[in-house]
Amino acid sequence: PEMANGYIQGSKPVVLEGGEYVMFSYEGLGTGVQEFILTVYGTCMPMLNLNRRKGQDIERYYPASDAKPEEGPINLRMELLIPVRR
Repeated sequence: PEMANGYIQGSKPVVLEGGEYVMFSYEGLGTGVQEFILTVYGTCMPMLNLNRRKGQDIERYYPASDAKPEEGPINLRMELLIPVRR
């Protein structure tokens, strides 16, 4: 909470369940994130024989340091962590 203080209005802490997560990474235009997520769930997870378990996905975004949203789509790196069970 102290790291987000003043940056995100009305935010609340979230407690994530322990356990195993699988992580997928994306790098490219922000407009490609939705297609990336659909590919992860529709293709990658089944091919790897991974089963999603109850819990919250974690999405971490790292925009390019020179990103200016008002100028259109931005380049970013994104990590998607999905709770899985063996």
